[in-house]
Amino acid sequence: MKCKILPLIVLSAGLLLSGAEKTAAQWNRVGPVAGPGFHVFAMHVMGPDLYAGGTGIAKWDGTAWTNMGRVAPTTTLGLGSLGVNAMEIYHGELYVGGDIDSMGGVYVDHQIGVAKWNGTAWEKVGASAPDLSGVTSLVVYHDELYAGGNYGVNKWDGTTWTSVGTVDGPANVVLAVYHDELYAASSFS
Repeated sequence: MKCKILPLIVLSAGLLLSGAEKTAAQWNRVGPVAGPGFHVFAMHVMGPDLYAGGTGIAKWDGTAWTNMGRVAPTTTLGLGSLGVNAMEIYHGELYVGGDIDSMGGVYVDHQIGVAKWNGTAWEKVGASAPDLSGVTSLVVYHDELYAGGNYGVNKWDGTTWTSVGTVDGPANVVLAVYHDELYAASSFS
C-alpha cells in the first residue's frame, strides 16, 4: 500500500451570489426555505439521491427532503463541527463520520465516530476502534474504508478497525485518493 502524507492546512470557504453578481449560472434553492432543517457540513450522492449531513441527516430525492434522523454530537471534544462531517459509499451503503455519539437514536460511540445506513436504519460500525476523537474525512481505498480524524487515520476492512497512523492532534486529517495512492493532509508536522 502506498500512502502519501502532505503537511498541508486545508481551508474551506463559502460562496454567496447576490442578485447583482449573478451571471448565466444561477444558484437555486433546493426544497423548502428551511432545506433539510439543520446545519449541513457534508453532502454525498448515492444513486439518484443527494444526502446532506450535519446536526441531522436527510435525503433529497429531487422533489422533497426525507429526514433520516437527528445526530447526537459529542459535546466534550470541542473539535471540528459537531455532527456529521464526512460521508462515503462503501459496499453500496452510506457511511457517515463525525463528532457523533448517536445517529437516529442508535449509539455509535464517539471513539469510532462512524455509522452506516443499511437502507432502513442506522448501525454502529465495529465494536471498537482506535480513538480518532472525531472523524473529519472518509474515503474508500483498495476496498477498505479509511477514516481521518483529529488524531490520525483508521482503516475499516468490513469487520475490524485498525490504526494506520496517529498524529499529535487535534489535526483534522482529510483524505483523498489520487492516482491509486492515498493522500492525507492537515496541519500536522
